[in-house]
Order: sequence, then C-alpha cells, then structure tokens
Amino acid sequence: MTKEDILRLRDTAEQTRVQFKERVTRDNKYDVSCEMVAQSNSRGGMIVVGIDDKTGRINPLSSKRQRAS
Repeated sequence: MTKEDILRLRDTAEQTRVQFKERVTRDNKYDVSCEMVAQSNSRGGMIVVGIDDKTGRINPLSSKRQRAS
C-alpha cells in the first residue's frame, strides 16, 4: 500500500470495511481486537493504524519516539 493509497482511504473517511486507529496501545488493544473480530466475521476489511478516526489527522510518531516521551 502506498502513501497515496493511504491518503485516498483517509479522504473517503471510515467505512464498514475500513477503520482508522491513531495508535495501538495497551489502553485500546481491546477496541482494536473487537474491530478485528468484527471484520473477520463479516467480509473482511482493513484497519489503518496511524490515522485519528475522529479527525483524519495522521499521527507521524513512531513507537520508539512515543516510549521516550
């Protein structure tokens, strides 16, 4: 998947088969797991990590940088 593909997905907003997660952390791993199960029980889909699902803002931070903060 290219950067352009990801931006195109972001610009079309979340859909049933495309879900955005800003990041995966210990606090939201249950939510991400539920999304994965829901998609596997339906027709599949994509979870795109690094995009805020409410604003569409891209989170450029790496996991290494987040841990250092």
